[in-house]
Amino acid sequence: MADNGKLTRILLDVHRKGRSGVLRFERGKEKKQLVTVRGALAFAESSLPGEHLTAIMVAQGTLPRPALKDVASLMKGGRGLEEALLSLVGAPEVEKGRREQALAVLASLWAWKDPLLHFYAGEGLLPGRGNLSLSLPEALAASARRAVSGRLVPFPAGFAEGGWVLAGEGAGELPLDRGEAAALALLARPRSTADLLRLVNAGARKPEEVVLGLALLGLARFRPAAEPAPEPPVPVPVPEKTPSPARELEEVERRSAGGTFYDVLGVPPEAGLEVIREAYYALARRCHPDRFQSGEHAPAVRAAAQEAFASINEAWLTLKDPDARAGYDRTLSSGAGGEKKAGNAEDEKTAETLFLSGRALIARGEFEQAAERLKGSVWLRPDKAVYRLNLGVAESHLPRRRKSAEEHLLKAVELDPFLMESRLELARLYLEAGLSRKAEAQIGEVLRWDPENRQAHRLRDGLRALPR
Repeated sequence: MADNGKLTRILLDVHRKGRSGVLRFERGKEKKQLVTVRGALAFAESSLPGEHLTAIMVAQGTLPRPALKDVASLMKGGRGLEEALLSLVGAPEVEKGRREQALAVLASLWAWKDPLLHFYAGEGLLPGRGNLSLSLPEALAASARRAVSGRLVPFPAGFAEGGWVLAGEGAGELPLDRGEAAALALLARPRSTADLLRLVNAGARKPEEVVLGLALLGLARFRPAAEPAPEPPVPVPVPEKTPSPARELEEVERRSAGGTFYDVLGVPPEAGLEVIREAYYALARRCHPDRFQSGEHAPAVRAAAQEAFASINEAWLTLKDPDARAGYDRTLSSGAGGEKKAGNAEDEKTAETLFLSGRALIARGEFEQAAERLKGSVWLRPDKAVYRLNLGVAESHLPRRRKSAEEHLLKAVELDPFLMESRLELARLYLEAGLSRKAEAQIGEVLRWDPENRQAHRLRDGLRALPR
């Protein structure tokens, strides 16, 4: 987190007020969420494969690796993940896995700088899951220790030469161990790092890890020995005025079509990582698809937001990695990148033209013609989830092509798991076919990441109306 005490303040506030709901953290396509019930941590989830519950349980040894096939088979038959695991290994093992997952997800959040935050208040937003009832102060302290011991967060620059002072509040609410309490007591007056580490009796833990853990929790603050004068940042061109969110999406689309990754983020090629990061987070917030989900925005605008967000993420993922950026810069300087872009431009343009035409035909109810146009866009760009989604929509209205529609919608989910329209269309397809378990699984997945999704709630109401 950019502010080391921010996560502590947020979760202690949830704890004090006894709040229930879903606290979601987003960084690009990565999403993690903490579910709280009456001020305690019920469970946590993550979009990262290594933090999925099944991966955690395999690593723990509570789920045999061969059983993964059984889990997948049960889920394909319409069961939820937790229901499938309970039937295979039992409640104690699932609870043990959920606890380990909660601490692993929470520990990883200490390393996230300025994620997008959303809190969806309400109890029972994600039914069918167990409740750990884990104390949030306990989870905070345990996860901070894990983040430090697991090297998920770095020591501050100049750690050995700097010093430490007390910072923040909340020490009385956090279950500190003996070494942490001793270090806080020593910080009744400012101390150098060397002095503090010499005096802290941390038991089995390393003194420097104790001190860094207190800094994560926002209880201690590091002071560098000498603050160097910051280099003046490379100026980032900022538009004086953005007439509307839709116009900004158009601008991102224009820069993506004819420019470099630097153009997409609006930074010069010589920009440093901090400038690029700031530009990325600012654009990601303004163009995030969640901003365009209300009824005031047309489907075309929502689709444009998905495309713009994908372009912004692609640029960031390349430019934030030194090796990837160096390779990209070499490609630009050699001219190969321009030739490649030009070589693909005609296919890109043709695919987009077919896609827009197909989508217009869907709006007019001309599904046969729409499917033919959209098949062309998918053939040219099989990796575009939104093309697959719309082809699936068109074919779902053609009785003989419903199997093909399902395949395209499933592929769209695979290409972009967070394009929720794909899951909603799959749920509609399954509802019409009377496949209630499959429909329920897709609806549940949408509500897991977007508890307030009105379309998903309407589909769930339709599902309940089906004869059982």
